[in-house]
Amino acid sequence: MNAGTASVRYPLPWPLRLLVSVGLGAILPLVFFGSILIQTEGHEPRGLCAAVEGDGGTLPLQMNAGGRIGYTCDFNWDLASFYVVPPALLFGMIVFAVWTLMRRRAAD
Repeated sequence: MNAGTASVRYPLPWPLRLLVSVGLGAILPLVFFGSILIQTEGHEPRGLCAAVEGDGGTLPLQMNAGGRIGYTCDFNWDLASFYVVPPALLFGMIVFAVWTLMRRRAAD
């Protein structure tokens, strides 16, 4: 192989791999709960949105579609972190373990 065309691989250190794994693991619960929130116009999961009259909510979800008074979603960040962080850590650890095992297998 020609030395000019060879690529040099720089593996990521384990703390950075762990951070990337947890970030990738957070995508699944965010998409899951976000899709439920959008499809139900902020009514499900319960407690995630508090109805605020007018445009005062943090999310532009119309919680009273077809009604005379419009309500938007005031997002509950504490409950959202409770819903997202544990599954994100679980899926992140699974991604990290698979990534580590694949690296070890490739090194053999």
